[in-house]
Amino acid sequence: MAMKKLILLILISIVYLANDNVFAQNIYIPDVNFKNALIGARVDKNGDGEIQESEALEVTKINIGSGSILSVEGLQYFTNLVELSITGNRLQTIDLTNLTKLEYLNLNRNNLSNLDVNSLKNLVSLTCGRNNMTTLDINNLSKLATIYTDESYNLLEVNLSNLPSLKTFSARFGKKLSSLNFNNTKNIEQLGLDQNSLSHIGLSDLIHLENLSVSRNGLTELDLRNATKLNQLTCEENQIKNLNLSNLQNLTYLSCFNNLLTTLDLSSSPALEEILAFNNPLV
Repeated sequence: MAMKKLILLILISIVYLANDNVFAQNIYIPDVNFKNALIGARVDKNGDGEIQESEALEVTKINIGSGSILSVEGLQYFTNLVELSITGNRLQTIDLTNLTKLEYLNLNRNNLSNLDVNSLKNLVSLTCGRNNMTTLDINNLSKLATIYTDESYNLLEVNLSNLPSLKTFSARFGKKLSSLNFNNTKNIEQLGLDQNSLSHIGLSDLIHLENLSVSRNGLTELDLRNATKLNQLTCEENQIKNLNLSNLQNLTYLSCFNNLLTTLDLSSSPALEEILAFNNPLV
């Protein structure tokens, strides 16, 4: 009799441990909207209404649109993600530390007050506009090629350091951006900074620049001496008094209306096809 009881206890323990192991594999996702979005994206392969760790590891791409998501707790288990897009939600924070395989990240239109992507060494493209960040510091990401942070209405300062592959940076229509620093980030080709509060932009190291758009800022000058590859220049509605185009032989488009220019020498830019220079006190 004692032996039967012992065997029964052993069997019960095995069943309990097995069930406990199953439940331990379920990822805790407290935000119902996030969980439902994942289930809707067919991450729940076995159809049990839960997301197991094994299921998360199979996912390489997540694309979630508007859904009132406040938290993405549980996302840290999706360590094989290559593409992540969560846009038009209400995220205030996001921890991306474990997602080291990420190459493409889009967090446009959330409520993020801080964004740290510096652990994402494989990141190629970042889109993070229309959030609540006041600063954006990105450094030492050797593969990062594009950053779009347009319409970031609270953004005051951007620091881009040691980004050798960065070709495109866009922070347009933010209105408040007043500080932009490039530190050993010299290969930018496309730079969009329209409608901000910039009084100065350090361009001397950007020798590969092809397209520069800086309209509606507070600029009084533009140093373009080293931007010999510049093809398009848009700088209207600033306070620029002098515009030296002497090294811009590849320039095909120039828009500089509504400035304080008294002279404009175009003789060194024979490729110019379109010029908009009205509303300047040109002599």
